[in-house]
Amino acid sequence: MKKISLFIVGVLALLMQYSCSELDEKVYSSNLTTNFYTSAEEIEGAYMRPWSHLLFCDTYYYLKLRTLGTDMAAWTTKTSENHGYDNALWSELHKHTWGTRHGEIESSWNTVWEGVGFANAVLEGIEEKDFEEMGVSIPKSEMQAQLRAYRAYMHMIGLDFWRNIPIVTKVGDPYYPETKSAQEVFEFIESEFLAVKESLPTAFEPYAQGFFSQQSVEALLSRLYLNAKTYIGVDKYEDAIKMCDAVISSGFFELEADYLSAFSKDNNLSKENIQVFTQKGGSSMSAPLHALTCYWSNHVDAGGWNGIITQEGFYDSYGDDDTRKNQFAVGPQFYADGTPVYIEAGNPGSGQLVYSKEVTTFHSEGLFEGARCKKYEAIAGLNWNQEYDIVLIRYAEVLMNKAEAIMRQNNGQADHTAVDLINQVRERAFGDKFEENKYTTNALTLDELLAERGREFAYEGHRRTDLIRFGKYLQSRWEKESTSDATRILFPIPQTQRDINTNLKQNDGY
Repeated sequence: MKKISLFIVGVLALLMQYSCSELDEKVYSSNLTTNFYTSAEEIEGAYMRPWSHLLFCDTYYYLKLRTLGTDMAAWTTKTSENHGYDNALWSELHKHTWGTRHGEIESSWNTVWEGVGFANAVLEGIEEKDFEEMGVSIPKSEMQAQLRAYRAYMHMIGLDFWRNIPIVTKVGDPYYPETKSAQEVFEFIESEFLAVKESLPTAFEPYAQGFFSQQSVEALLSRLYLNAKTYIGVDKYEDAIKMCDAVISSGFFELEADYLSAFSKDNNLSKENIQVFTQKGGSSMSAPLHALTCYWSNHVDAGGWNGIITQEGFYDSYGDDDTRKNQFAVGPQFYADGTPVYIEAGNPGSGQLVYSKEVTTFHSEGLFEGARCKKYEAIAGLNWNQEYDIVLIRYAEVLMNKAEAIMRQNNGQADHTAVDLINQVRERAFGDKFEENKYTTNALTLDELLAERGREFAYEGHRRTDLIRFGKYLQSRWEKESTSDATRILFPIPQTQRDINTNLKQNDGY
């Protein structure tokens, strides 16, 4: 693994020349070929490519689709110059009025299949290679298991966004794959995770940091099973509980005493984080949350886009005693050393930067309206390339997944086990104010559980899927004035891709 760590900076600089958005029609294939794998360095470098791809796409494209059509956040239009209008991309997501040529939906589709292509290319390229003879530092069986788990996760993203998608396991074979049913895709993801699980390292082994482990696959399976009723119309709550129990009984994980520790610059050391995507300052091309949300030069030297804001109702769902509210920037802003952040010359306004929790309208002139999420600890000087790892799964999710599965098996009623699981997470948020804020079996309803999941997992990419599972996604909210048609639960297959591949069947309603 040390060889990979030393090699990663150079290889990422080379490989990141391939833009996530600059894709041609061959979205199921890859630029890498078997001719590339002539040394251990080339194999290890190629192996890193899927991970750098996912690091960028999960924090950029997928986060927006998982967030901007919900009750949590919005990318509002600001100032009389329509800062952030972007051809109505963001208002269409908020109001569920997107079409088959929406740029963000198409970019997400493309990047899912580009990631699958990268994984398939490496799997095929190493198939006939002798790792021991070539001196590759990772066992071949483990590399293959990692890539198959990665490929399954990419299909899982596709299942969540579109349901009926191709299943692609070979580079360019078939060249134009056909759409498979959600049932087939679900079974493929499940079977791949189960098949490779035992070949993966356990959590916190040297090869596990930033890659999949047995426990992270079990946690992903708990997520898959929890959503099975939504995805394929069959409940698999007992399977979800079994996977949660496997993670819990492993003994590897615990809740951090401080909620934000799991998102600190040193969160690679966190015992709460089950799966992260590793990044090193200056060596990766990521788009951290602060770049999407914050004003120019706010806390870091990078130019943020001042785009995504927190909807006022969601911000107000946090009680004043809830320490998770500290993940938001509201009021006068300061640098880490206490120096005030001032609005830069040439931008609207003057004086110290002040964020208000209030948001007048989706299209307002309030450049600094709306709370901004500052969940991850940003370090000045590192710009977009921060030191913190991107969190995919936390132990808190496993506890809450188990509680929800128990409640759904019990017709939505909480028992003492479910309440205890949720209170484990909630106690951290309230500290010495926990006793007056803890749940009871009567207080913990499904609606309250949804609200608590929102507060716990804000900006972690859960909200869209959660709202759909709880039957709330289509509802009117803020400036989304009407209930959406049920077809809006799924995104459309991009029309540009259907023009190329006529084997892709469009989702209903598009």
